[in-house]
Amino acid sequence: MTTREIAVATPPIPLYIGDLARFEVSGSRLISWGQVLSKPSAIGDLIRGRLATLGIARKIKEAGVTVSWPELVGPEIAAHTRVIKLDHGKLFVSVDEPAWRHELSYQKQVIREKINASLGEGEKLVDEIMFTGP
Repeated sequence: MTTREIAVATPPIPLYIGDLARFEVSGSRLISWGQVLSKPSAIGDLIRGRLATLGIARKIKEAGVTVSWPELVGPEIAAHTRVIKLDHGKLFVSVDEPAWRHELSYQKQVIREKINASLGEGEKLVDEIMFTGP
């Protein structure tokens, strides 16, 4: 007695991850954005690729500068400063006292280099830092 395998065609099943991506699973293969992947891929890699395509990845990194500001500059500077925004390579930082603004003006280059180094090889978000305040 021989055993036969019968291939059953199943329609693709769509899976959604918020508004970021649409995936379809057909049989045991993952179909992403209409393309059948030749090898298994981690979902994180697929999302990162889609974010980069949409231009969102850079905005996420820019927001990360604000979140990681205290770790980048240290607690003493962070206590006297607040990131306002990062816009087209210019980082705007509010400083609470003129003496601190003056002191930080001498540290601009070091702070800029720390921020860009924290992003990894070849990444550069901050070209200039503007300290504002009293």
